[in-house]
Amino acid sequence: MHDEAASLGATPEDFGRVPFAMMDILRRSLGNALGAFGLDPDECPYRIVSLGPHCHLRDYGGHHASLSLLIVAGPIKRAYIWDLAPSVSAVRYCMREGLHVHLLEWMPASQQDQNNGLDEYTEAISECVAKISRQVVTGLLPTQYCAQLGGSPSAAAAKRLVKPPKRSVSASPG
Repeated sequence: MHDEAASLGATPEDFGRVPFAMMDILRRSLGNALGAFGLDPDECPYRIVSLGPHCHLRDYGGHHASLSLLIVAGPIKRAYIWDLAPSVSAVRYCMREGLHVHLLEWMPASQQDQNNGLDEYTEAISECVAKISRQVVTGLLPTQYCAQLGGSPSAAAAKRLVKPPKRSVSASPG
């Protein structure tokens, strides 16, 4: 039996992941079914301002003369959790409060990066903060406000910054 698994390139660890993969397939199927009935997320417009190997940086815009907010979604959550619908949107609330909103969206793990660790996530967060900081330096945004909503990777990234964010907040969508 072990020889057959080896011939498929599978390891005992791979077999342990099967139940989670099946649950993810079922969860996504349910989401697609709800979407077919018009119950999918109603996100506000954004543009992708940076593409990384396992993340995208979204810019929701807002007031260019306002503080900049970076929302770091948890790596295992979809980014739309922060912008489900107009009535329950952290992104829209922050924009109404006058913040220039950015959101770090993690891409689903691929075969190449399925074993990424804290260092890879920390580096991606640091790169996004640097990109937003460059906008601050060039005068596009007056200052930086960084909300850390991605747990341990965000905290580790904040510690690595030469100049930490003026304010740091930890929260969770639920």
